[in-house]
Amino acid sequence: MSRKLEKILEDNRRVIIIKITRELKNSGSEHFGKMDSKEIKERVQKLYQSLMDAVIEKNFMVFIDYVEDLTLKRIEEGFGLKEIQLSLTSLEKNVWKIIVDESSINDVIKYLGIITNIIGEGKDHIARIFLEQKKKMENLILDLKKDHKKLFEDLDLANILA
Repeated sequence: MSRKLEKILEDNRRVIIIKITRELKNSGSEHFGKMDSKEIKERVQKLYQSLMDAVIEKNFMVFIDYVEDLTLKRIEEGFGLKEIQLSLTSLEKNVWKIIVDESSINDVIKYLGIITNIIGEGKDHIARIFLEQKKKMENLILDLKKDHKKLFEDLDLANILA
């Protein structure tokens, strides 16, 4: 993609990670609010590294694969879609600011396009996975309701009470 973009992202890694960590901690999110800042920072570092890897390897799927795994883990932890998307939105916003500040006008458009495409795909995958998981849970609940109803239909209450 671009060695200049890689350098910008690497040179600003620490600052961006700190900003995202603070934003998530102070976002009003139930889960991020309860987490220790150190734990949030560790998660942000992994997310940032997956973006860096996608840029370096010129392969969006590196980021997408990470985001898909991350989404399933966060769903298990009880995070909502908005909370999961929040980390990518903060990542995109903070990377954009650095690119605009440190790139020539010709490079800004190219670099923002690269970052927007990578993170945008990640957001799409988060939403898709979240909705798939929601549908699975709804189907599971319906199956449990049917099983519960059948259980009581099969009971012969007249004989039990006699």
